[in-house]
Formats: sequence, C-alpha cells, structure tokens
Amino acid sequence: MVQVKHLTKSYGAATVLKDVSFELENGKIYGLLGPNGAGKSTLMNILTGYLAQSGGGGLINGISMSSAPLEAKKRIGYLPEVPPLYGDMTVREYLKFSAQLRKIPKSRRGEELCSAMERTEIKPVADRLIRNLSKGYKQRVGLACATLGGPELLILDEPSAGLDPKQMVEMRGAIKSLSGGSTVLVSSHLLHELESVCDELLLICRGRLIAKGSPSALSTRAGAGAALRLLAAGSAEKIEGVLSAVPAELKWTLVKEREGECAYTIETRQGQDVREAVFRAFAGADCPILEMNQINCSLEELFLRLTGGEDGRET
Repeated sequence: MVQVKHLTKSYGAATVLKDVSFELENGKIYGLLGPNGAGKSTLMNILTGYLAQSGGGGLINGISMSSAPLEAKKRIGYLPEVPPLYGDMTVREYLKFSAQLRKIPKSRRGEELCSAMERTEIKPVADRLIRNLSKGYKQRVGLACATLGGPELLILDEPSAGLDPKQMVEMRGAIKSLSGGSTVLVSSHLLHELESVCDELLLICRGRLIAKGSPSALSTRAGAGAALRLLAAGSAEKIEGVLSAVPAELKWTLVKEREGECAYTIETRQGQDVREAVFRAFAGADCPILEMNQINCSLEELFLRLTGGEDGRET
C-alpha cells in the first residue's frame, strides 16, 4: 500500500502542494487529475524522489520515501511524458542497460526483459534501433523499462501524449494489463483515458486533494446522476399527478408527449436516488413505466463541477 501523509511543497512564499494525504491500494490503477498548475507534476516528482518535499512524507509498503529513499526508489517505476530513450540502441540493448541500472540480478535479466516486452507487446521490434520506431512504440519501450523488476508503484506521466487513436487504444490495453501487479498512478489530460483504465481518480486543485473515488462515486458527490429520464404511459396530467405524490423534492420537465405516452426529465436534490420511490408511486397508481434511466454527466462535466472550471493555480 502507498500512503501519502500531509505532503507539502513550497517555493519561497508560493505553496504548490498543501497538506495532501491519500492511500493507494495494491494492484489498483489510479488516475491523477487536475487543471494546469494544480500540482500534479510536483506530486509525481516528489513520489519518484526527483524533488524533496517541504513537509509530510510517504510510505511504500512501510518504506519511508524520506528516511530510506534508495530502498523506496527500488520499489518505483516511472514513465515520464518523454521517455529518456537512446536512439542508437536497439530495444533489447536499451532494456538490458536499464535492467543493469536497476541492479536486477544477472540471473533474472533475461526473464525480466522477456516479461516486460510481452506485457507491452514490443517483441516484434526488439532488435530494431529505437530511433527508427514510431512514437507509439517508443512510448511502449518506455513503459517496458518502467515495469522492469516488478515495481510496487508505477507512475505514468501522460503516457498517451502524442499518440494516434490506434496507439492510444494499445497504450490503454498495456496499462490495464498492469492491474493486479503494481499499484499504478496515471496522470493525463485525456479524461476519457482515465475513465476507461482507472479504478479510482484523485482530483487536485490549487495544490489540495479535493476528491478521491471511483468516477461514479465522484459523480454522485458532484450532483451528477441526481436526475432521471422517465418514459411512462398515460397523459401528462396523470403522470404529473403521480410525480407530485412521490415523497421527495422533484422538479420535472416534459420533453415529449405522443400517442398516450410522455417523456420527462426529473431533477432531484444533490445526490438523491429516487428511482425506487418513483417506481413504487407509479406502480401504486397503475401507471406503467416504459423506461427509466439515471442521467450521468461526462467526466469532463464532473471535472468542471468539482474545480469550478477554473485554472488550478493560486491567484
């Protein structure tokens, strides 16, 4: 388990991270989300040991990042936005070199290289020069390097930056394949990418952690999903009479009326789930519900609601 406790980072009078605390469970994929200037890169640089924090600290399965930095770094794999690749090396040579730097025992290097290339599907280009690879393959080589040795924490900074749609899909598949092994923390500006691969999201704004949870849980917190689309048989007068009898605060809008059925959008108080109450009211009034769906906002809408649609930097 990764534990971050009261992490703070200041540059003179400017505080970039403010008392950030969270826990990451083993084997899960987490998305790091926030406006530009919110503190995401600073947080990742501290977790990888590139920057020192001003206060607080972190533990990786009980190993302190502050008092035992070398031991902690052995448990971390890192893929920066632009992987530091050597173009004159082949993929296999580069991974061997990286395995030596990570001090992986010589007896295990062959197995580690084979496993890393299989996970990231780069075996077909193992003996090609890195400079001749496509952007997508270069990103996957960087990811393979980051996974060498089976790190307990894997940090990926914008892993799909600059990739075409096909390459993005392949990268998402590679990231998903890591779940259950390493704990993965992914930072990205592609919100649909985080939604598709992450178990939970961490949302940072102005240097503070303002939300943590699954996309669906955060939607409920933000007031998303507190609305229904309802299609029922009957006249508008009858249906609205039933809605007025539901024991909850409802606001409804008639969307369409035709051939003995009406479609409504029903809004409720923030986070309130009234589906069961609506069902019981309509069943008791012998008014058939033909369709009832909960309305969920997109991750983009969720992001704007929780951050207020503002830049993450202090003013």
